[in-house]
Amino acid sequence: MGNISSKVDTAIKSKMDEMQDLQKSMMLKQRQMQMATMRARAQDNVMWFGSFVGTYTLLALVITARLRRPHAGLVPLLPLSFALSFQYDMAFGNKMYRVRDRTEKILQEELNGGR
Repeated sequence: MGNISSKVDTAIKSKMDEMQDLQKSMMLKQRQMQMATMRARAQDNVMWFGSFVGTYTLLALVITARLRRPHAGLVPLLPLSFALSFQYDMAFGNKMYRVRDRTEKILQEELNGGR
């Protein structure tokens, strides 16, 4: 009788370990899918925002050239270019990974400092 129950316990433990490994694998796949979705969304935002900045730049240059007025219409290009650069770095650069690494570092510091 004892031999059967130990075999059952071993089988149950084996199945539980297998289920935990499967859950970890599924969680990792879900995290990767979320990261890929965030990156795709960021790339789409860059395309839209880049089109807006490009159109605004073209219109501002044409209008200031034709009207021969002060170039006040070009002033917003400076912050727009910074915003576009930030979004480009997030979508196509490694900013997302730098943010993730910084987040992990902050969480680690909180765990070490909280003791």
